[in-house]
Amino acid sequence: MAQLGIMENQRVLYKKIIMEHFRKNNGYFVVFTKDDAFVQLLKQVIKDLGLAIENLFSLIQNDFELLKAFKDLREQNKRIVFFVELDENGIMEFFLRQLKFAFPTINIIALVNLKQKEKTKGADYCDNAIVRPISKESLLEKIVFTIKPQANFGKLIDAGRTLLAQKNYENAEQFANAVLDKKPGSMAGLLLLGDIYKEQGMLNEAEAEYVKAHEFVPTALEPLVAMAAIAKMQNNRPKLDRYMQEAVAIASEEEKKFLQEEGFNIDCGDGRSKSEKDQMLKEIFAELAKLVNKALPLFHEEKIAEGVVFINTLLQAKEKYIEKEDGLLYEKAAQFYRTLHKPREAIRAYQRCILLLPKRAETHYQLAVTYYEEGFKEQAYLLVKKLLQLNPRYGYNSAQCAKNLSLIFREAGEEESMKLWAKVAAELEKREQKNSQPQ
Repeated sequence: MAQLGIMENQRVLYKKIIMEHFRKNNGYFVVFTKDDAFVQLLKQVIKDLGLAIENLFSLIQNDFELLKAFKDLREQNKRIVFFVELDENGIMEFFLRQLKFAFPTINIIALVNLKQKEKTKGADYCDNAIVRPISKESLLEKIVFTIKPQANFGKLIDAGRTLLAQKNYENAEQFANAVLDKKPGSMAGLLLLGDIYKEQGMLNEAEAEYVKAHEFVPTALEPLVAMAAIAKMQNNRPKLDRYMQEAVAIASEEEKKFLQEEGFNIDCGDGRSKSEKDQMLKEIFAELAKLVNKALPLFHEEKIAEGVVFINTLLQAKEKYIEKEDGLLYEKAAQFYRTLHKPREAIRAYQRCILLLPKRAETHYQLAVTYYEEGFKEQAYLLVKKLLQLNPRYGYNSAQCAKNLSLIFREAGEEESMKLWAKVAAELEKREQKNSQPQ
């Protein structure tokens, strides 16, 4: 809980910096992309800041409109933060250099994929880069570190990476720890520390840092790719397949191609012959039958900690041969983790359930509530939207369910949906109270 307090303090500070910048410096966002998910996330960030979108936001999708917009904004003396999607052939990079020359005060944030990210490090045509998908908290941080370089941990990260390239591991680690001291949970800091350990052959320590980065930002692809690389180096096939399954689930088509180019098998196959697989399955399911017989009584007796151990043992025993129906075991494990006050373990178990059972509305709801309770408000909102696509009437299950939906929509700034589910909650509460009264 102390960690969540630190993160909340950081959010407040970031919002203050951005609001001061836009109000005092006549700030303005220009967005040049066809990525609707990113546009909606940025709009939500602006709403959360209490700023009027129509006064400081332009979405542009063709070159002619872009040039006209910059001409108009220069006449209005706007301080521009420009989000732009890079192309593969480098034409946009040339344009951005020209833009930097024409607008000395412009801040440029490139929207890139994993393959393009390396090119943007130290580039003269942009101030920062975003690898999508990105969380609301990470987007806030990117904006702050771009408009206020003196607050930028990116300089520490760059210095650490320079030292890492020089194999000066001891000093590189000091820079990584300096970032993590100032911002616990920094994905960039954790990835840097993991890379430092990896370069020294400390693979277990490297993996531990990558796992932390994944747990802090579960929607980011980079930590999962780093985790998969370690599993590949250790020749740990089951772990490699598991990490790649999670990575593929959140990767775009372009990023999947990049993973294949990097030598990862996105089909997560294991190369075993059919006879080898059949023999393994026979042995695995024989062991599972014993485990199930031991585990079921524990569930009925509500011996939660012991139940989790058996569920995890059972799932680990199956390794590559997890089936769709096993999603329910992950869901049960997640519920137990929540009871044990281990939210991050619960989140990962729910995510794995959804990978196996993508149309299971109940799991989407439970994960959304867990995200909301842990402060991942935008992930909760996206899951609720998916939930209501799967089952538009899911919120009618109970008054508490409708209340939770109303709270999540309130945080997302969707007033109409918030009021709708608040009304449903009130109606269901009256009905539940009436039904509970003795006849």
